[in-house]
Amino acid sequence: MKKITIPFIVILLSACSQKWDKEHAKKTCVAAATKEANRMEPNKKMIDKLCDCTAEKLVAHYKSEASANKDSKNVEAISLGCIKELYSSPSVLSK
Repeated sequence: MKKITIPFIVILLSACSQKWDKEHAKKTCVAAATKEANRMEPNKKMIDKLCDCTAEKLVAHYKSEASANKDSKNVEAISLGCIKELYSSPSVLSK
């Protein structure tokens, strides 16, 4: 999953839109992660949970998508934090 993080973040942040809320961020995330991970037979539940976590934290931390685009290093850290959260809690993955 870590192998798709960098390309996934680039795709997520490259989407331009004036709307910035959790639903928009999650929808963009799911589309990007699914496209990037298709060749690795992604776990759809995992992508959904990863994107939900990442979108929630991005929208809480940044006032706009443009702000997030300017801070790719921290966005990557947020995404990796969500990956660690999901992998450290097996019950989250099975829900």
